Amino acid sequence: MTSDHPSPPRRPTSVFGRRARTDSAPSRHTESTYAFLRRVAGPVWDQCRALIDEWLTAYPADDRVALAARLRSSDDRVFTSAFWELYLYEMYRRDGWAIDIEPAVEGVATRPDFLVSKDSVCYYVEARCTFDGEDRGAAARLQTVYDSLNGTDSGAFHLAVTPIRVGTQAPPTANLRRALETWLSTLDPDAGDFSLSDERPERRFEWVWHDWHLLFRPMPRSANARMTPVRRALGAFIPDAASFVDDITPLRDALSEKGSKYGKLNHPLVIAINIGSGFHDEEDTEQALYGRVGWRINIDDPDAEATPVLTDPGYWGWPGRPAHDHVAGLLLAGSMHYSRVARYAPTFWLHPYAAQAIAPLPNWRVARAAPEGMEYSDPAVLPHEHFDLPVGWPVGDPFPRSSRSA
Repeated sequence: MTSDHPSPPRRPTSVFGRRARTDSAPSRHTESTYAFLRRVAGPVWDQCRALIDEWLTAYPADDRVALAARLRSSDDRVFTSAFWELYLYEMYRRDGWAIDIEPAVEGVATRPDFLVSKDSVCYYVEARCTFDGEDRGAAARLQTVYDSLNGTDSGAFHLAVTPIRVGTQAPPTANLRRALETWLSTLDPDAGDFSLSDERPERRFEWVWHDWHLLFRPMPRSANARMTPVRRALGAFIPDAASFVDDITPLRDALSEKGSKYGKLNHPLVIAINIGSGFHDEEDTEQALYGRVGWRINIDDPDAEATPVLTDPGYWGWPGRPAHDHVAGLLLAGSMHYSRVARYAPTFWLHPYAAQAIAPLPNWRVARAAPEGMEYSDPAVLPHEHFDLPVGWPVGDPFPRSSRSA
């Protein structure tokens, strides 16, 4: 007997599938996060997969299919954004909040990510991830080159690489590997210090091809490790010192975009941002929220001390002229990752002039303005306790010696 009614969509409870896994090698440069987690074997990765699946199972069934599809994306930005939303949902769920996913807001077609409520408290949460502003095409070409160079027979050395300039087309990496092998064969791994700041010509290998420019430095392997073949020649990735990193503007742009997206709301708004840059620090956040700090000097008196001045307002506005007071605060995490949830607490930056203040969750670290500067308080509940995970989770060695590069 057949039915005229279509079958309901499957509601997955496993993102990665249940399968035998034997490949315990570290992630390849061109491998997406999802592909890596789906492939990699080992107890640590079993724990990570199980956590994501467990959290997904607790996600409302009607929204689970779409979220699982995003977690299976080959685009790491899509995966990271989906995981950040899953993390936020689980964080509120475990603290006993009711969570409405993508609630309708009167007068606008777009919807915030969550409306959370507990007792008499109710507010919106808008999630966002920021990423390094690099050319994604150039990044992909560079990662492909790195994967190829890992096949270099580097003998008694690993290689440190600095990408000075990434070209617009794929280079002949087979020729580069041979050139690197020839250069490394002329070096004695026991001949003195091999500092990465050593500028002697024989301790540097510069490769230029069309618009590509890469710099390599040798890193001697330990004497015991030299008895085994190198599985991954590249051992360190050093950014070009000439590059300039601005981690203030992307954060402020993200706040401006999310904070003005819905117009006047009937509840406070918390903007939750996961920062992807590894260089972002608390000073960057302070300047994004409270304004950039410059220095005034007296050119007529070179001995006079420079005095700090605000050069432009922050997202919270100027002193005495607050802005965006419908935003109760910024919940900020630095590269929140599936393997860091038990070790790292996000920081809640309270808006000092919010129209309606909200109380932090117990697992949040809190930053608040004080007359002497910013004050920080630790979370009342540690991250692993909040998520009911053991200390040091995930437990174990992610890449046991047998699966590591020698």
